[in-house]
Amino acid sequence: MVALIAMAAALLCNALAVGPPEAYMVALACAVGTGMHAEHLSPWHTGLLVLAGGGFAWLVHMSGALLWPRGPEESAVAAAGDAVARFAEAVGTPRQDTSRHWAAVAMHESWAALVSYQPIRITPDSTLDRLRQLNRELHLIFADAMWAAAHNAPMNPAVPDRARRLVPTQTPSARPGSASCVSRS
Repeated sequence: MVALIAMAAALLCNALAVGPPEAYMVALACAVGTGMHAEHLSPWHTGLLVLAGGGFAWLVHMSGALLWPRGPEESAVAAAGDAVARFAEAVGTPRQDTSRHWAAVAMHESWAALVSYQPIRITPDSTLDRLRQLNRELHLIFADAMWAAAHNAPMNPAVPDRARRLVPTQTPSARPGSASCVSRS
């Protein structure tokens, strides 16, 4: 039964493009519920305990939204900027095709984070608006790099630095106090 529920959860999470941890939490909650051996607990009581545990885990998981509300969007734009910069550096080298692929994937993910999962109307000068403007600039840089790659034209060496300077610098791994704090400048 746990395997069937995990399979259904995985199918549903894949169909709805749910991000990590995807179906893992559903399968874990189901497994915890079946692993509870207490003869004095009714199935309803067991279900409520599992639901309460899942609710607590969800609250802990979502607590980052209070400290860093636009964290996923900023991470997506930062990853796209880095991938576009690596592609611009790779234009004319054997790494060009692989770098182009990963840049396109990162650009798609940043677009999905900034548009697909957001409200239709946003306030001007908001963080989301600023991130969308940065993402548009990254798309233009990516298009220029694609043109250079298609025409075997040399890429301006300043382009990768420009792409890296556009992206937010306060990513989760680069927040002050983090062990892996690295400057992007």
